Amino acid sequence: MPRLTLSMIVKNEEKYLRECLESVKDLADEIVIVDTGSTDNTIAIAQEFRANVFSFEWVNDFAAARNYALSKSTGDWILYIDADERLDQKSVTELKNILDKKTKFGFYFTIQNIDTDESRDNSFRYVRLFLNSQGIEFTGKVHEQIEESLVKNEYQLLNSNIIINHTGYNVSKEEKQKKAKRNLDLLLEEYKNKNSAYYAFQLGNTYKVLKDFENAKKYYLAASKDKYLDTSYVVECFSSIAFIELNNHNVYGAENYIIKGLQYKTKNAYAHMLASKIYFRKKDYQKAELHCKQSFEFNRKINYFEKGITIKLDLEEIIFFGMMVAIQNNNISSFKFYQSELFLDYQNKKYIDAKERIEVIRKLVSATKLCGSDIEILIKMVNDYSINLIIMLLQNETDNQLKLKIFEILTKIFRGNMEIKLALVKIYEAANETGKAINLLESEQLEQNPAAMFYLISFYLKMKDINKINFTIEKIEKNFSSIPEVAERIKFLKSKLSAYTNPV
Repeated sequence: MPRLTLSMIVKNEEKYLRECLESVKDLADEIVIVDTGSTDNTIAIAQEFRANVFSFEWVNDFAAARNYALSKSTGDWILYIDADERLDQKSVTELKNILDKKTKFGFYFTIQNIDTDESRDNSFRYVRLFLNSQGIEFTGKVHEQIEESLVKNEYQLLNSNIIINHTGYNVSKEEKQKKAKRNLDLLLEEYKNKNSAYYAFQLGNTYKVLKDFENAKKYYLAASKDKYLDTSYVVECFSSIAFIELNNHNVYGAENYIIKGLQYKTKNAYAHMLASKIYFRKKDYQKAELHCKQSFEFNRKINYFEKGITIKLDLEEIIFFGMMVAIQNNNISSFKFYQSELFLDYQNKKYIDAKERIEVIRKLVSATKLCGSDIEILIKMVNDYSINLIIMLLQNETDNQLKLKIFEILTKIFRGNMEIKLALVKIYEAANETGKAINLLESEQLEQNPAAMFYLISFYLKMKDINKINFTIEKIEKNFSSIPEVAERIKFLKSKLSAYTNPV
């Protein structure tokens, strides 16, 4: 009998499967792959690794497919992974040592979800290795689990330091939405049958990906009310709702929910980073700085082997935001701290121009004129994390023509970034080029950006274009009237308009 069976279900996984099997080929004595209808080279790749390949008719039930694979697995131990996962090679020795045991054990692994698009990597703890025995089965039509069955069969569940790297979420927003749509009906059916907090949480995540924020909030709240749900999941629920509220420009609602999450004394770097952004938006820069520092510290001391959810941020996100907050607080020592950490991060990433990048920041802070090579370095530095700091620092640039040139370049490179375009609009406004400013704003989809729409109204007021003012106000009311500060501003604007159009 083989010691270890690698048990998998697949469909059209030629993009991922080879790397997956390469990561475990020296450990698995038996490879069982159940195919649910591939039309690409998946089966051929599996056969290269001498896998036992079986066909299974897809019945909209991941657990059913897993259990069929389990029925074909003959090893003492079962390791199950997905095609878009790879066993971390640093974990090989520990896994080998486990295989010598013959006790009814299940072992928790750390699944590291790599997601560069979200600037954060999520890690979860799941049982992925267990002794093979009769009566073990997966449950759940989607996000299927083995733990419930192991506990029922009197297994002892133990922690391990073994890591699996999951790259399946490191894809485009379109691919993520495609996966979410695929899972939605199955999740709804599972939640209807079991009404569990875990499936409510997964539904919240799914609706969030699909940008159905109303339903996402509904299911996150449902999950958070379960007193048995792991604390890390509860914090993630409240953080996700806070993110949704902030995304909808409801800063007070965002503050309310992030406070609910932080009351658990979490060491969640993402929750503290989000809190920092919320307080920054409220202009409470002292609290923003406190939470940014906590985010930095917790991000540096992450323990991937704690149960539940662990989140690691890209260090640049924390550093650049920390520098912005330090500037608002006029905290020179804090700014220098983040600047030195940025230099170290650049060195760790082996940027050959690390010193030049820091020098450009120094020049921006001190309002020293940039030369041609500085601009080239600056353009290279700009990303989703640094852009707001660079916009802030460029306000110190006294050469308006140079500033205009930089922002016109940035606008072409980062076409979807509204902050860059608003900065360019301000430059046009300062140069009395109102027409260019209006044209740039009118060319954008502003329905989700009330600040930009109010900015556009300010230009229409100068032009005394009442029709366009009223049309834009109607748009704002349609999308943002539920936000108190927006509603108050609309009310004030309407009263001014009324006095203007109906003079006594």
